[in-house]
Parts: sequence; structure tokens; C-alpha cells
Amino acid sequence: MRPSPSESAPARHIAGNTLWSLLGFAVPTAVTLVSAPIYLHYLGDRIFGLWTLCIAILAFTGILNLSLGESTTTLVAAVPEGQASPDVTRIVVAALAVFGVLGLVAMGALAWCSRPIAESILGLEGEEARLAADALRVVSLGVVPTVLFTVGAGVFDGFQRFRVSQTWVMGRATLGFLAGWAALWSGHGLHGLVVTTVSVTWLTALGSIAFVARGLARVPLSELAVVATCRRLLGFGMFSALTSIGTLAIGQVDKLVVGSVLGLEAVALYALAQGLASKIHQIAIAAGRVLM
Repeated sequence: MRPSPSESAPARHIAGNTLWSLLGFAVPTAVTLVSAPIYLHYLGDRIFGLWTLCIAILAFTGILNLSLGESTTTLVAAVPEGQASPDVTRIVVAALAVFGVLGLVAMGALAWCSRPIAESILGLEGEEARLAADALRVVSLGVVPTVLFTVGAGVFDGFQRFRVSQTWVMGRATLGFLAGWAALWSGHGLHGLVVTTVSVTWLTALGSIAFVARGLARVPLSELAVVATCRRLLGFGMFSALTSIGTLAIGQVDKLVVGSVLGLEAVALYALAQGLASKIHQIAIAAGRVLM
């Protein structure tokens, strides 16, 4: 007996979202695999290792997420009226406020600690220490958009519009690679690569948020209830936040340890192997996100 159209529609919807979620995992993974040898060719072992550490530190700022991305997705999904509901506007504004404050604090802390990280943690000296510190200061400018990007993706995931959220994810990865490749090809080295990466991060973060804002209901400032909604976001995700913090810390701090103990060349090799291995178990995670 064939299922009726009403019965098969949810299955097709889940299958479509699963496909988009897998694409959102596969494309950035492919970009990473393609970009690594190209960046290694232009930068050399030691500077590529330094680039890897910069990206690891930027990724580590995802610890500021505190599972608020998942909280945003879940709270938005629970709104029956959809994107035009004033409740969604309140959730988005509260999430932007929390992420913005956390991102600014982390940005200032990373910029302030860039020199000590280069010298004391990585054990670099002279020109390499200066190059690393300058790169980390530029990387600090990417902290805010890195955490803000979670808001746009979380809203679209909450509405089960994985095609939109994963298109932004794939676009960020692809555009970042192409811009970085162009910077290296034109002879701008590590500094150009870091600047283009941060610029693309800002561009995609602001673009995704603007895309979300187009469909939001207008809510008077006095009715936004930012503080109360922030409490809901923070309270909802605190348990899963501990798991996320532990997973992210283990996945990124190891690169700093390798760099400090074995040097930048070892980081380059370790990051390639560790990055490939970490992608394998994320396939199931990508497929399961549509059931949140």
C-alpha cells in the first residue's frame, strides 16, 4: 500500500533537510582538504603551523556559544506562529545581545594576550613572535562574527529551513578559501590570509543576520523583553553547554599543546591528521541535526 501524499510529505521534508545538512558538512570538509596542501605550498611548514594555530584559536572562541545556538534553534522551533511572530524577534534580539557582549569581551582578551600567547605558550621569539602576535590580533577581530553567525544559522534551523542555513555555511567556507588563495597567490602571505578570512567571516555573519531580519515582525523597543529572553536562552542551554565546552576545548587546545612542545612544523602535520579524523564522526551528527 502506497503512503498518501500527506503521509509522505514529512518523510520527504526530513530527507531533504538531512541531505542539506550533510552537504553543509561535506562542502566545508572538502574545502579543508583542498585548501590544506595549497596553503602549505604557499606558506611552508612553520607558517602553515602558525596559521593552523590561529584558526584553532578562532574556533576555540566557539566556546562562547555556550550551546546558545542550540537554545536559539529550539526556542524558535517552539514558536507556532513562525518567523512573523514577535516572540521570534525577541529571541533573535536577545541572542544577538548575548553573543555580541561575549564576543566583544573575548575579542579584547585575545588581542590583549596575543603577545604572551606567541612568546610564553608557543615559545616563539623575534620575528616569528611578532608575526604570530600580529596574526592573533587580526584573528581577534573575527571573534564577534564567528559567534554571531550562530544566530542566523540557529533561526533557520529552528524553522527547519536547512537549505538556507547550510547554504550560508557552504558559502562561508568556499568564499573564505577562494579569498585566502587569492591573497596568497598575490604574495600577501599569512597576514593577507588572516585578513581575508576575518573579512569573509564578517561578511557572511552580517549577511545571514540581515537575511533573518527581513522576515521578522516589528516589535517596539519597550516590548522586546531582552533581559527575560536572555535568561531563557542561558537557562535552556546550560547543561549541554558543559558538554560543548569540553568537546571544543579538547578539540582545539591539543593544537596549542603540540605547538608549544613540538614546534610549528609538528602542528602543521598534526592538524592535517587530526582534522581529517575529526570529520569522520561528524557525519552522524550532521545527519541527526534535522531531528532537533
